[in-house]
Amino acid sequence: MVMLGASNIRRATMRWIGIPSLLLALVTSGCAGHSENVLIPSAAGGGTPVDILVMSTREKSRTPGQIYGGERARDWSLSRVVVSVPPSKARKIGEVQWPLRYPPNAATEFATLSAASVSGAQVDDWFLSVAGRRRKVLIFVHGFNNSFAEALYRLAQVKTDSGTDAAPILFTWPSRGGPFAYLYDKESATYSRNALE
Repeated sequence: MVMLGASNIRRATMRWIGIPSLLLALVTSGCAGHSENVLIPSAAGGGTPVDILVMSTREKSRTPGQIYGGERARDWSLSRVVVSVPPSKARKIGEVQWPLRYPPNAATEFATLSAASVSGAQVDDWFLSVAGRRRKVLIFVHGFNNSFAEALYRLAQVKTDSGTDAAPILFTWPSRGGPFAYLYDKESATYSRNALE
């Protein structure tokens, strides 16, 4: 039988409590970073406008500046959102420069210029006004742990940085945008298959 002194017990306890606490702090700190509810339209100028058609199985949000939340809707919906991307000389290519406050500085930050629901009958008009001469589309489907704003701004960044003239379409499914919601997100992706098709 081995007897442990009080100091040995304290060290063993701290080791087993401290390691999970440290891991939890690292995981949650990786989730922090950008402002929330950044999709309130503003009259910010100075960037390149990207006109995006959004098809979503997410529930519409009642929170200003969110547009869509992370819960499942009964049916899919369409929206048209115009995002301003700052000039390449004022930002790091391949990254989204999140607004620090409202209204955003469109010369250095992504900004939402307009957002509106659209009907299926309006999609052809949107396509003809946005698609380049080759009449192609760029369909972006985000992954696990993505809020609507993250998916929207990422598509605007990809379209701008790639230089494509394809019409950008975002298909966004109900992700709760959290590292501990994997099962919900997985089921939501499956729930959204028919709408994507």
